[in-house]
Amino acid sequence: MAPPEAGPRPLTWLLMLAMLPAAVAVALGLGRVSVDPGFFWRWLVASTPFPPGSADALARTVIETVRLPRACLALAAGAGLAMAGAALQGVLRNPLAGPQTTGVLAGAGAGGTLALLLFPQPWLVVAAAFAGGVLAIHTMLWLARTDGQSSVLSVILAGSVAGSYFAALIPLMQFVADPERQ
Repeated sequence: MAPPEAGPRPLTWLLMLAMLPAAVAVALGLGRVSVDPGFFWRWLVASTPFPPGSADALARTVIETVRLPRACLALAAGAGLAMAGAALQGVLRNPLAGPQTTGVLAGAGAGGTLALLLFPQPWLVVAAAFAGGVLAIHTMLWLARTDGQSSVLSVILAGSVAGSYFAALIPLMQFVADPERQ
């Protein structure tokens, strides 16, 4: 009897690849302004502009200015998160590694909360959340190192410890915050 395959089969990849345009089409069609599914074909192949004031012109404006950029941003964010997760699992050589198990999620939350407490500018909040995530992963790697080496179990346990520490900082900062200003 042959051993089972380690990864998804080619048919699974094809199905997931086919679901991507379907998900984008659904994202372009759903919203406050209803868009007829047949409109997508007219929109894709339209060589002449739609008459101003028509329902098709409104749907085209909504799709091109609101929904298409949002769908593209969602695709880019999803691809970025998938690559970051795969890189994290590859670097740590652990399929269980993720932002929750390594403490990165709690570290980013603590960094963002600290920035909201001290400097409520949006770009500083994002930068502090990134710095908190980096600090959490360094803390996890420092805790996991024993005699210059780290095992899979020690990485996961150290990630839980680092995550718990940074997660405990968030309510502490919320307690210190002034509820009238922050």
